[in-house]
Amino acid sequence: MERFKARIVAKGYSQVEGLDYDETFAPVMRYDLLCLIIALALHLGLNMSQADIKSALLNRDLNEEVWIMTPPGIGLDRKVLCPLKSLYGLKQAPVAWFERLSSALAELCFLSCSFDPCVFIAPNYNVIIVVYVDDTTTI
Repeated sequence: MERFKARIVAKGYSQVEGLDYDETFAPVMRYDLLCLIIALALHLGLNMSQADIKSALLNRDLNEEVWIMTPPGIGLDRKVLCPLKSLYGLKQAPVAWFERLSSALAELCFLSCSFDPCVFIAPNYNVIIVVYVDDTTTI
């Protein structure tokens, strides 16, 4: 064994709405629309690829202060942490990630569809990106 690896997961279930967080969702594409887009891509012979965004929920700054107790057994007993980035388990992590992704795609000239915020289209590149929590499908 060369090294040990650990992941801190916040106890988001103990957060209180209005006190610890404001929004708790990430938009999720409608399943029937996903089926339609896949069928359309197959019919038109378009290339499709899928990507799982690793550590997606960890790569976003938090808009509010969050305090968490350290887990037992890591040598920091009875310490309290104030994370600067989102952690797995925080209720605001998925919406924070989706906001970051949306702004990055907007900078790349992708337009969010009015009928589903999880579908992004770049007319100049003939590309459609479909977002499902932390996975994307590019057509």
